[in-house]
This record gives sequence, structure tokens and C-alpha cells, in this order.
Amino acid sequence: MELEVNMAVNSSSSAPISVIIPCYNCENTIERAVQSVVNQTCSVAEIILINDCSQDSTLEVISLLEVKLGVSNLIKIINLEKNSGPGAARNIGWDVAIGEYIAFLDADDIWHPRKIEIQFDAITKDPACVITCHNSKRINGEIEFPVMYDSDSIITEVEELTFEKLLLSNKIATRSVMIKKSIVERFSPKYYAEDYKLWLEIVDEYGSIKSLQSELSYSFGDDYSGGLSSNLWQMHKGVLSIYLEFFRANKIGSLRFIFLILFSFFKLIVRFVRQKGALR
Repeated sequence: MELEVNMAVNSSSSAPISVIIPCYNCENTIERAVQSVVNQTCSVAEIILINDCSQDSTLEVISLLEVKLGVSNLIKIINLEKNSGPGAARNIGWDVAIGEYIAFLDADDIWHPRKIEIQFDAITKDPACVITCHNSKRINGEIEFPVMYDSDSIITEVEELTFEKLLLSNKIATRSVMIKKSIVERFSPKYYAEDYKLWLEIVDEYGSIKSLQSELSYSFGDDYSGGLSSNLWQMHKGVLSIYLEFFRANKIGSLRFIFLILFSFFKLIVRFVRQKGALR
């Protein structure tokens, strides 16, 4: 499937989008993330930073960002007194957001400068579309943008992510999601796979998710550098609990449930092997 994206948007364009960034011990990366939002060719309505009870200087750093980045009345800070996890932090930002749409970004990731421009144009072309995502790239070292979209219009491939496709693999990076604020579904208050569960619930309720086949966001480091996302066993257990929940709700049948459990263990073994190889 191909989608024509109009690119005739100048630097004064804006979109009714609230950007939500959970912040936990991110004093060294949060400015880079927020800068990538400020640098968008299409400006957003607000940037909501949720300080999730950080133990470093994160709160001090984000408190100075508006002045340091030369923006005013753009950044909203919510300071949590108890660590609640990224899912809960995103929900809190979601509930107070003023934008018609929500876009998520993690404190150690960044966006392509034209992410909002391209994705907002795509999501508003279809009134029935409640969520879109796009490709993301993991890089090491300094960021380079391989695709800059210089023409007035481009044709970008779009993959329809169905419920069946998502059951096999979570192809959606949270940093790539743009979603209508009005939907009632929210992140589960779990530390592991809470985003995966939400995508499955949304696609089950509203139909397929449009995935733009363009790399419009970036993460740094490698898959095995430590932290929450690399805790393979905990992530695996989170995915299994999601399958069990959907099975009990009669969203998936017995044979598919058994296949998904076996397939999930196979993927876990492959990832453990890759992890050991990467750490040598």
C-alpha cells in the first residue's frame, strides 16, 4: 500500500499534538530528546515531561529547558513523588494533555525533524484512523539522517498491522506512535510489555494500525546495553501474561495460544543467544 504525504508545510505550521516524555534518571539525555521535538518542521501544542521520581538531577535539568532551548509556554512539567513506571507516567500525561493527538517519546530517544509533519499529515487523511506508527532505527554514535525528504511530496509505503501480525511480533516502537487522545484505552501499570498490550487492545477494538515504512525516530546504543528493555526474561513473562489474558477473554483460540507460547519461547532462546554473542 502506498500513501502520498503532502510536504508543503513551512516552519510556521503547527499541529494539535501533545508530546509525552516520561523522565527517569535521564539528566544526560533529556535535553537531546526535547531538542528533537523543538526542531520539528511542524510545531506541537505542548511537551509534557513527567519526572518519575528521578534520583539524579533530571528535575533540575528539565526545569531549565524552556529557557535553554529558547521556547516559551511549550513545556509542561509534572513531578511525581513516587516512581510509577513509564506506562503510568504516560497515562498521567495523556490525561492532562490538551492536544487532539498524542505522540510519545522516551527520554533517551530522538525524532527525525520531519516526523510530526509527515505523520500528522498521514493520520489526518483517514478520519477513522486512531493510531499510526513508523519505522525506527537504532544507532551507535552520532546521529545521521539517511532520509531527508527534500521534495514537496513523497510516496511512502504503509504496512497494515493487523491483530494477527502483532500477536507474532510487537513491531511498534512507542517512540513512533501518534494516537488520538480521545480513545479510552491506556497503558497497563506494568513495567514490562505494557505498550505491547495497549497496541493489541487498540487494534482489536479499532482495526489495523497504519505503519509508515520510513525511519522517523532513533534510539541509541544496542539491544543488550542494560536497562529495562534488555531484561529479556521479564519481557518474556510480560508477553506470556498478555497472551494468557487474551486467551481467557476469548480473543485467541486454544491452538493459536499454544502456538504463540511455543513461538515466544523460541524467540527468547534466539535473543539469549544473540545477547551472549553481543556481550563477548
